[in-house]
Amino acid sequence: LSPRALILSDARLPAAVRHLRRQGHDPRLLGMNDSDSERSNGQISSRHLYLYLTSLVYQGLSRFVPLPAPLSSDLLDELARSLPPGEESAAEQNAARVLDALAQAIDGWSPLPGPEPGLDPDELCNQIESAIHQDQALRIAYWTAGRGELTHRTIEPHRLEQRGPVWYMVAYCRAARAERVFRLDRIQELQPAAADSDEWSPEFDQE
Repeated sequence: LSPRALILSDARLPAAVRHLRRQGHDPRLLGMNDSDSERSNGQISSRHLYLYLTSLVYQGLSRFVPLPAPLSSDLLDELARSLPPGEESAAEQNAARVLDALAQAIDGWSPLPGPEPGLDPDELCNQIESAIHQDQALRIAYWTAGRGELTHRTIEPHRLEQRGPVWYMVAYCRAARAERVFRLDRIQELQPAAADSDEWSPEFDQE
């Protein structure tokens, strides 16, 4: 995908991780096997619990999109009553984590632009492409639509994508410690960052 991002088959993943660790790197793995997934979700096993969790997540999607068929509260209450003691709360906590992760993942793809015009997208594309090829971290002032505020981040750009007339940057955000998507028209400030430094110049404040 770029000098910093690639697609790797599952079969070759363990060997790639071992190689990177021998080279002194600490690869970030965005996936879990079934046993890890079960442990992190409280070892969900009951069919009713899965159904209740799925229903909560589906109902929670109304935060992002109109639902074609909203679930009735009576149905959710009936599913909750079918669960053993304590599992209702576990399902609700897991559903909240899923929806929070979804909100983080789609924030950059939101159709809402920033509150004021940002930098010139063409110039930003040139600077970002140069940073990608030079393996250069960047520091940006970014309008985060999900929170309605200007945030300041150090990022490691991976690639540029265009959807319709809008350009996006996929990058690793050091503040979030995860990959994030940034709309170029929401970037208010951009400057190179030293690879071994997280300090901002005076006009920037850390998030």
